[in-house]
Amino acid sequence: MDFDFDLPEDEMSDEQRTKTRLIRFKLEQQTIQKVAEIRIQQLEVQIALQQQFYSQQINPEQLKADTKPIEELIKTIAIRQSEIKILQIQAMVEAKSLLNPEQLKHLINQSKENH
Repeated sequence: MDFDFDLPEDEMSDEQRTKTRLIRFKLEQQTIQKVAEIRIQQLEVQIALQQQFYSQQINPEQLKADTKPIEELIKTIAIRQSEIKILQIQAMVEAKSLLNPEQLKHLINQSKENH
């Protein structure tokens, strides 16, 4: 999902353009933070998998217990990815709330043409 909001600049007021840009910048900032968190957690998963692979544990029950932290990291990554999608939706809703009825109509028609 992308912040898809393509009204021609000349159809927006200066205030709308400024506010829309701010929304995009805030979204980009938040997305960068989440992506960095995801990348760090992905590396933590790789480290944990390497440590488990080279572990001297032979007991199957112990090996199963050792995967719990890895499972939790993977779940956390999935949560972060969904948080990014939610941020994108919130930004689109916020940006659309800046539009007047005519601009909304134009945006809806444009969306129908593209899909």
